[in-house]
Amino acid sequence: MAERRRRLAVGVLVVSLLGLVLLVGPHADPDEAEDPRRSSFLSGPQGARALYLTLQTLDVPVERQLTPWRADAAEGGLVVLAPSRSPTPDEVEALLEWIRTGGTLLLATSPGTDPLSRGLGLTVASTAPDTLGPLERVRWEGVEASPEAHPWTDGVDVVRGFRYLYLEEAPAPPADGTEAGRRQAPAEVQVLLRGPEERPALLTFRLGAGWVVAWSDAAPLENHRLREGSAALLFARAAVEATEAADTGDDRWALHFDEYHHGYRDEGGLAVAIQDFALQTGVGRWLLQGAAAVLALLLLAGHRLGEPVPRADSRRRSPLEHVEAVAGAYRKAGARRTARALLLAGMNRRLGRRMGGGEDPSPPGDPEQSEAARRMHHEWKRGEEADLVALSSAMDDFVAEVRGWNPKT
Repeated sequence: MAERRRRLAVGVLVVSLLGLVLLVGPHADPDEAEDPRRSSFLSGPQGARALYLTLQTLDVPVERQLTPWRADAAEGGLVVLAPSRSPTPDEVEALLEWIRTGGTLLLATSPGTDPLSRGLGLTVASTAPDTLGPLERVRWEGVEASPEAHPWTDGVDVVRGFRYLYLEEAPAPPADGTEAGRRQAPAEVQVLLRGPEERPALLTFRLGAGWVVAWSDAAPLENHRLREGSAALLFARAAVEATEAADTGDDRWALHFDEYHHGYRDEGGLAVAIQDFALQTGVGRWLLQGAAAVLALLLLAGHRLGEPVPRADSRRRSPLEHVEAVAGAYRKAGARRTARALLLAGMNRRLGRRMGGGEDPSPPGDPEQSEAARRMHHEWKRGEEADLVALSSAMDDFVAEVRGWNPKT
């Protein structure tokens, strides 16, 4: 059972990692017709390339921003069209600070309440009737919005395609309760477009020293809708004012289209793609959490991912090294006599001889008949001065000689 659970856990881990690699790996170029991002790079139905090119034709200095929002960014205008990837709280705070110090934001709110809309106090609701089913809501074409009196709306007809409208016409971002916080609250709020039930579709308001132009939906600014109404004219007038707000006679300020939050970055590569996918998409976070959970289970269960590395065998000592080590120990302990007696006893046991009496019995063998016996007797007669290693070696040679000619061995 434990082995089966282990295999299942390993299988889930492998599938999770393979899914992560396949989803962020090389793919064919996506079909722009199916790409839902409101990016100025995209010419598909939902892209915003037509809006970008229209401003270029009108000599509005436009650029694409491929870096995060910063509080100390250059002055001018920033276009944020329904970010595909939600900005971080730090990025939102940096953008709000940039607006308060004089920047102009042209915003098309994402459906729902994203962090940027929350920071500006903007909330939208769907214009689809409650009687529509889920599929019909996806296909809902939106409602028309009529212009209010304003210099930008001069000659503007109705603007079609609003699937979302603002709930309130006076934004109310969270206040910190201080005098400085009250001074930074939205002011000079004007409604430029209104939909059914007088709900705002396009707002302008001051935030600190800067301005915000907020569209309740980005759909009227998409490529396939830009010719249908006056959304392009309205947007162009706001863009011109954003780039000429403080014209000093030099080059006009640029209007930057935010592409960073549509996935277009200065920094690229596989590592960035994996990080973005794993941390900023639902599927990526699910796979990352699943892989981490399975890996934790494997670690807690104590299972190895692969075969154990065999332990290298330690170097074995030769018998002579052991003898030298033992002899050295006996020498240091001053027990040479005991060592000689033990060596002799061991040799006699191997030869099947009984130990003779006497305090200092002699080893067997005739020194005149055997070289091994001669060496053994020579070291034996040296008494406590004998070389224990040489004595042991001679005894081993003598035992080998005896067993060589003794037929019983």
